[in-house]
Amino acid sequence: MTAATEARNTQKLTVPREWRTFPVAAATVILAGTLVAVNASGYLVPASADTTLLVVGVAEEGADNTSGANGALEVEVDRCIAKFVNGDSITIAHVGDPCYATDNQTIAKGDGGTAAAKDATLTFNGTDDVGLYVDGVLVYVACDTNAATTIDNWLVAAAKFPQLTEKFTFTDGTTKITVTKKTSGDFSIEDYSPATASFAISSVTAGVAPTKPRAGKIHLVDSDGVWVDTRA
Repeated sequence: MTAATEARNTQKLTVPREWRTFPVAAATVILAGTLVAVNASGYLVPASADTTLLVVGVAEEGADNTSGANGALEVEVDRCIAKFVNGDSITIAHVGDPCYATDNQTIAKGDGGTAAAKDATLTFNGTDDVGLYVDGVLVYVACDTNAATTIDNWLVAAAKFPQLTEKFTFTDGTTKITVTKKTSGDFSIEDYSPATASFAISSVTAGVAPTKPRAGKIHLVDSDGVWVDTRA
């Protein structure tokens, strides 16, 4: 599906909704009813497959800032459950899964690379395979698990997963470590068991970077579109 070029009559569910006002980026047109995001400088732009963007919801109104500077105009944005175009064969089997912005009205079930996640589980088979599982789906593959090491190595491994955020649970099936990401690449141990935790891992590969920003979670699927919870 291509991006919308005019205002869109986007259907929304009547559920608790949140409104925020964002300053519009310079030389930018925002269309009412379309999916919008903020850029790295914090200004509102149309949602697209640019991973530097953070999707923030649905534009309640349009704004033509073509000739304006950053912040010359503002737009009210609705964080809600809204209906967008199904651009990636999304079905009811994907309800509850994250979804990603392809453009300002199209949603994909895959991000084109590796999904971001707040919680993940790192497992290995005790020989030579390591996998990072997010919601039961293998999203990273790594190797070299034979060298016995300590939990410090798991913190090093965590720093090699830049697409993951906040908190992780690492386990080999028996021992478990929960680590918290304080800042980019900065992890600390929150909890682990047993106290003498030791793992067999010596290196981890970082996987494939995402190619689309997260738009929220799939809520419902119609024959003609996908309901996306932009608050999730």
